[in-house]
Amino acid sequence: AQASLKSELNYSKSKIIAMLNRQLGQELIKELNFL
Repeated sequence: AQASLKSELNYSKSKIIAMLNRQLGQELIKELNFL
């Protein structure tokens, strides 16, 4: 049970990081287009 919980957390963490990276990328592109 412990191992599956840990992999579940890692999966959620990587999904959140991917989401944040996409957001940041879009913001950066908007900033660069504005320059």
